[in-house]
Amino acid sequence: MESGAELVSFDGDAAEGTVRVTDELESVGVTLGVTTGVSLQPANTARFVFPVDAAVSLTTTRLRIGPASVVYVRDGDGDHLGEPTTTPQRFDRGDHTIDVQGGVQAYIRVADTAFTVAYESEPIDAADVVVEFDDEATVFVGARSLHSRPQTTLEVPDDPAAVAEAVSYLGSSIKEFSSERSWPTLRGHPPAIRPGDELDIPSWLSEPDTGITVEVPAEYEYVYPVAPLAFYLGATVEVGDDPALHLDNGYSTPLETPAHSFEERVESVLSRALFLDSLVRNDGYYSLRRREYDLVAGDLPFYPPNLYGEPISDQLIEYLEVEPAVLDGRRPAWAGTATLRPRVEDAALLSPLAHALAPIRVTADGEPTAETAPIEPAIPEVGTATTATDVPPGATRLVGEAFAAQREREMPTPADATLAFALDGEDRAAALRAALEAASESRVHEATTVVTGSADARERAVAAGPNFLYCEAAPSGDENPLWDASPTDSWPAVVAFGRPVSAAVQRSLADRGTVAGLIADEPLAPTDLARLASPLLTGHTLPWSATVAEVDATHRFFGNPTATLVTRADATGATVTDVQSVSTDEHVLHRRLPATATHRIGGVGRVKDESVDNVYYLLGTSAPEAGAHTTGDVVDAIAEDGRHVRLDGDTYHGDPADAAGAVRCAARESHERRQE
Repeated sequence: MESGAELVSFDGDAAEGTVRVTDELESVGVTLGVTTGVSLQPANTARFVFPVDAAVSLTTTRLRIGPASVVYVRDGDGDHLGEPTTTPQRFDRGDHTIDVQGGVQAYIRVADTAFTVAYESEPIDAADVVVEFDDEATVFVGARSLHSRPQTTLEVPDDPAAVAEAVSYLGSSIKEFSSERSWPTLRGHPPAIRPGDELDIPSWLSEPDTGITVEVPAEYEYVYPVAPLAFYLGATVEVGDDPALHLDNGYSTPLETPAHSFEERVESVLSRALFLDSLVRNDGYYSLRRREYDLVAGDLPFYPPNLYGEPISDQLIEYLEVEPAVLDGRRPAWAGTATLRPRVEDAALLSPLAHALAPIRVTADGEPTAETAPIEPAIPEVGTATTATDVPPGATRLVGEAFAAQREREMPTPADATLAFALDGEDRAAALRAALEAASESRVHEATTVVTGSADARERAVAAGPNFLYCEAAPSGDENPLWDASPTDSWPAVVAFGRPVSAAVQRSLADRGTVAGLIADEPLAPTDLARLASPLLTGHTLPWSATVAEVDATHRFFGNPTATLVTRADATGATVTDVQSVSTDEHVLHRRLPATATHRIGGVGRVKDESVDNVYYLLGTSAPEAGAHTTGDVVDAIAEDGRHVRLDGDTYHGDPADAAGAVRCAARESHERRQE
């Protein structure tokens, strides 16, 4: 890849009358059929309301949009007008954008033209969309790469100043430096970083020109934590004595004070910028009613819509005047946080951590500290990640290869997933089969499960080609079970072990395709394994799944803590329902919407339920269901397929038929705790 223009490509085939729009980074695309031959001309990307990486123009009387795309019709300003059906819809003469969301994000812009649009047949998910113009029309086609992987790699020597210079280029993958960059689809994956002999940055790559500078000492303890902030703001990182944020309008603010550490200040600035950008953007591309806007906008010293389109430096001045306490309990929970060592080897993790907007801390040995977040999140943040040699219980060993493995994986839907369990003995295997059979969630029964406790358990489990593998069987004295196969063999995306596994083996698994793993000090109980399967198949990360399942054995994780096992067919994110009892028969319900690698922070969700207000919520927050609920309502929620319910902090794992007593008991215990 030599230039940004090659993020997407347009290839015309005159003989077939087609134009192939390809996302070169993702190796996917969409095919457009035309009627008047194919003569593609470069077009100005500024013609498009939404950001595009490249564009062309062509002339045609009809467009045929290939299947497996979601199509929306928008007006000239980008406002939503409707979606095609099998009945032709007419749009009168004017400026319009046809939004094509699929393997590639494409926008088809037409000016001063009337047309009809419809799916050609049923079912619509396998049908072409046909756009018929009244007359021959000039059509502009723009496309934006989903950019979920690095476009290039930067090499850095063991020199913090050189790493700081490389960090200045991380924001080069952001599509637009406005408040719209708070949308995750506009934050392309930053360039990768790897240790080398000297600083090597491709000559075609440019630093963002946002007028923002972050000054830090030439020490890894300062350079690493600032990487996510520099990425998000498109800031230039310069070496200096006093950590500070400088704006091109003359405003400066310190990033280290007697009251707040450097890492606290950096995280505070990042969380305020992301959150307040997400409010300001409500006046932009997508004006969605948002709960956070209703809760916070009235407490701000500015009117968010007034800042839309203003220079980023002017926006930041306003944001930094907002006291962090105003956002307490409302900002989204990070998908993860990380603690790195002050070593050049850990620089390779800066790119994927910045992509996830994961706050970074640095300690001498990489061990996580007890430092709390400067702004309280809306929902609890699960665990932390580290490069320490000794990973504390509940934390994740960061393995850079796992992030690369995730980018190469095609995630199955829950119904297409295979889960394999290799247990130590037939008695344990039989107990797990019974626990899986008793599970109430349909996703557990729809997935393929292979459970074995025979002498060749490991081999049989691996032979099933699973997406998830749990293994505890190992011959006596066998330090590295299962790893005598060829290093080229692919391994399951998510693994769990009921026995200790060395860090070297964890890295070997990531090298061979594993994105996330759980290591327990002892075999997991069959009931815990069955409970773990359910949230994994719902779309939760491995750390969140272990929390929801309330795994009893002491355990740690490795790989990418934000990765998920599956992607849901309806593209929705996984939720957890929290029940807070007002009395033994009156309860308030909240839906947690954790951010993941699949549903990244800055995005929004909406709970599709009649009992929930028709508003959107930032991923990483919690959505309160409208009104108070009876114990019967909570029992109905517990019985709902695939829903994970926590009663005043503890997940309910029992039979829905027995839930009423448990709900009232949890309510009484909660009341007693509040009285203490």
